[in-house]
Formats: sequence, structure tokens, C-alpha cells
Amino acid sequence: MSEYRLPSEQACVSAKSVVSVGDYAMYASPDGLVGVQRNEVHVLTKGLLDKQSWTEMNPDTICGVAHEGDQRPHCK
Repeated sequence: MSEYRLPSEQACVSAKSVVSVGDYAMYASPDGLVGVQRNEVHVLTKGLLDKQSWTEMNPDTICGVAHEGDQRPHCK
């Protein structure tokens, strides 16, 4: 695994929201749920939720959990 700068300015608003799902990493940003694969960054909820609706969901409290990959929840 290596570290590199993402080609996007999508900040993470909840460290607990970061989860690895197969080839993707996902996390909550101020603009929606973000998916990162290699050097591609996509706001996955774009077109599904407007910014106000996303903000009302309190993204800073989101806990990311993978189910089928059997990653154990780390949120409390």
C-alpha cells in the first residue's frame, strides 16, 4: 500500500465513516458519500441527495461498515 494525494478536494468529515469495500474506499464528505478507487474520486450521492438533505443527515456522525466483507463495526 502506498500513500498519494487524491485529485479532489473532498474532505472527510467523519473518520468513523471511512470503510474499505472491495477496490473502493468510501467516506462521508461535506458534499455527500465519496467513493475512491485508485486515483478516481466520485461523490456517489450526487444526483440523489442535494447538499441540504445530506447536511440534515449529519454526515459527521456517519459510521462506515462493510457487511458482506465481514468487516466488524468500529463505531460506538
